[in-house]
Formats: sequence, C-alpha cells, structure tokens
Amino acid sequence: MVYKVRISAGSKDEAKKISDELIEEELVAGTLITSGESRYHWEGEIEHQKYYNIQAYSLGELKQEITEKVESTHSDDVPIIEYIDIEGNQKFLDWVKESVNSE
Repeated sequence: MVYKVRISAGSKDEAKKISDELIEEELVAGTLITSGESRYHWEGEIEHQKYYNIQAYSLGELKQEITEKVESTHSDDVPIIEYIDIEGNQKFLDWVKESVNSE
C-alpha cells in the first residue's frame, strides 16, 4: 500500500537533512518541502513558528523505519509524522514501489 508521509521540521536545513536521509536510505521515493506558519499548544502556551512540511511517498511496510529515522534526527520532542493511505495513477504508484527498498 502506498502512503503519503507528512513530516514537520523546524527549519529549512532540518527539512533538507531529513529528506536527504530518507531518500538516501531508500525509505521514501521522493520529497517536496513547503513552508508556512504554525500555531499550536505547547507546555501551556500558544506557540507561533514557521514550520517546514516534508511531503514524501513510501510503502506501508516502511512506516516503522521511517518513524524511527525521523525521531532519531528530529529536533522536536514530538515531531509530526503522519501517514495517509493514497490512491493515484498506476505509473506514479509503480514509481513509488520501485524507488524504495522494502526488503
């Protein structure tokens, strides 16, 4: 099953580092980095911060490895790592399956 993976990052450099590591280790087929304002509750306060979102594509059997990799390198105590089951055109889905190492 193909998943869209969304990962938050606190800086552009962190987003690039996480993206590069996931691609180099063939845990994701590719990434897209976008940015925007984030507002959230943290330790009793409302925080405002610019965040970078990594959008990636991978397979369900790699979720645990992706989660462990991101948590080991991420600067946040509670990083967002979100998996969304997706459908798409067959050529795209095949590319994702061929681009990751799920063995």
